[in-house]
Amino acid sequence: MGQAILNATSETTKQRTAYFFLGRTPDGRFLGYPHQAILFAEGLRALGWRIVSDVETWRPQPDAPFLFPGDVDAPRPADCDLLVVAEDYFMLQGSPALPVAITSCSVPAVFLDRRDLGDNLRDLYSKPYERFAAIFRTHGNRRFRYPANLRQMVFGISDRIAEASVVAASEVVNEPREGLIWNFRHKQFPHTVRVWAEKEVRPVLESGVPFRSEVDPEVENNLYDNLMLRQTEGRHFPAYYRRMASSTMAACFGGWFLLPVPQQEAGPACMWGRRVMKSLGRTSTMIAQWDSWRMWEAFAAGTAVLHLDMERNGFLFDGPQPEPMKHYIAVSLDRPAESLRPLLDHPDEVRRIGEAGRIWALEHYTSRPIAARMLKEIGLG
Repeated sequence: MGQAILNATSETTKQRTAYFFLGRTPDGRFLGYPHQAILFAEGLRALGWRIVSDVETWRPQPDAPFLFPGDVDAPRPADCDLLVVAEDYFMLQGSPALPVAITSCSVPAVFLDRRDLGDNLRDLYSKPYERFAAIFRTHGNRRFRYPANLRQMVFGISDRIAEASVVAASEVVNEPREGLIWNFRHKQFPHTVRVWAEKEVRPVLESGVPFRSEVDPEVENNLYDNLMLRQTEGRHFPAYYRRMASSTMAACFGGWFLLPVPQQEAGPACMWGRRVMKSLGRTSTMIAQWDSWRMWEAFAAGTAVLHLDMERNGFLFDGPQPEPMKHYIAVSLDRPAESLRPLLDHPDEVRRIGEAGRIWALEHYTSRPIAARMLKEIGLG
């Protein structure tokens, strides 16, 4: 009797294992920065899970073991508790085909999808993708018609972003917060939401807030920051995090205006509508691809996030929704000046919103709470 209880206890406390398929190019190389996979794996590890993978990558520190250690001495995918296909897997292999290890077993499997709006998103609606217990997709909008197994996910705050924000805050602790960060990485094909913000929002703020649009210098010469710069493919600059920590606001606008009707994400109506809205210079409350690293970096730094009203424009989160003018500065699409001018005379209120946003984001959208919600969503929580 006692041995049976001991065996049952041992079985219930057995460490669970997640196998991550990160993918390789046809010539066997791994490329990319799998942020969503890193975030999920960090959360699983914090919850006591073992992480194994098809490739070896991502060191949290220069002398630390890989977060994704490869599959040496690892159990077969069929013997794991969860199979995870990372966001770049299909892009790297050049095909939408699922891993054979997933199609040939019944272990619960999920797909982490952070892709931009494009024709390749139509794969989500195909028969093979019904194999996934859940497709965790960023950029959610309640007006999209999704497949039955699609669930929400956001970019969130990885351990790297959280640590960089803490370090930056300690380095500028004696500097007063001031100014608005206003710059975006991609200017050749700007999002229509950003084009609108440049025209309608920037003039309202320029008269009362100093703009900070500096280009980040080269990374500091130390092993950790150089490692992160390389692993994130040029997305890690300590000077940027210091600037974020010493600013009061950050412009986090992003996304594409679409026709204001229910539609399939990346379906023919969606893609045609994006072209039409762009060519006509029109706006709408139907917006795709609104999430970004910038938004979560600002939240982590306690810098007030400037974005469109998330609830009014249908933005979906996998957890608690941020409250406008409490956790972020919600800009009205129809009356941007009316929503912003009162804040120009109350900088303390802007700082309060930034701090409230930081507390909210660190409580709900770091790796561990995100992973816990994802596991609960597929019955493994």
